[in-house]
Amino acid sequence: MGFFDGVKKALNIGGVKVSISTPGSVANGTTLEAQVTVTAGKMAQTVTQVEVKLSESDAKKQYGMGGNASQSTMTTVLGKQLFSETMALQPGEQKTLQVSIPVNAANDVANQGGMMGTLGKLNNMATGRKRVWMLKAIAAIEGSADASNEVAVQITF
Repeated sequence: MGFFDGVKKALNIGGVKVSISTPGSVANGTTLEAQVTVTAGKMAQTVTQVEVKLSESDAKKQYGMGGNASQSTMTTVLGKQLFSETMALQPGEQKTLQVSIPVNAANDVANQGGMMGTLGKLNNMATGRKRVWMLKAIAAIEGSADASNEVAVQITF
């Protein structure tokens, strides 16, 4: 193996790729069913583990004196699943993992009906609040940089 082959392997260039297949939306209180596919690149590599996380990012603007605005984001992991089995992948080989993560996101006042729901929606609009749910898969590769992928998931209340 030449010098550049070693650099490519260390940086995972042409190496393992991760893809995620999931339904576009899932109801809160149910289970998110997804498939994570780990595909080897042009060289044989060993994946030591795959971690899949469902997280929620809650971003909003905060206003201070003089009209100064700052944005804060709080990220919470709602659930995760770890596959600790070692996979020795040959060039071009694929392995598919079935993922099941329970979805228990906190309900927002804006999702309620009536006056409280209207006030919650006005508050979210005034502060620029945005909630985003992401499913992220990270494959730990022996002797190389980790491969990852993430997709947005819509949670309905």
